[in-house]
Amino acid sequence: MLETLVQSVLEIGYIGFFFYMVIVGTFIPLPTQLLLLPAGYLISIGKLDFTMVAIITAAGTTTGAFINYIFAKKIIANVFEKKKRASFSLHRGFFQTLRQSSCSFSSSYS
Repeated sequence: MLETLVQSVLEIGYIGFFFYMVIVGTFIPLPTQLLLLPAGYLISIGKLDFTMVAIITAAGTTTGAFINYIFAKKIIANVFEKKKRASFSLHRGFFQTLRQSSCSFSSSYS
């Protein structure tokens, strides 16, 4: 089992490592240990570079988090825009009713 994980980490290379970390950084729940533990072993025997793995891990998870941020910003903007329109029409109706009642109230005192 461990040999297959180590071999798969070697086969995907740094580019595959980056894209796996992007997926991990988004909302898809994948365990990072599936990649980081074999990568640590490969670093200890000299087949992978520690600095490259650290940079790729940080860049991948940051990219995934940024993707989440963009999606959430668009979704929340759409939700609040709909609520804003509904609230604005509610307030407009309230103020029109208030204006009509105040006009009728002021004309009764004339």
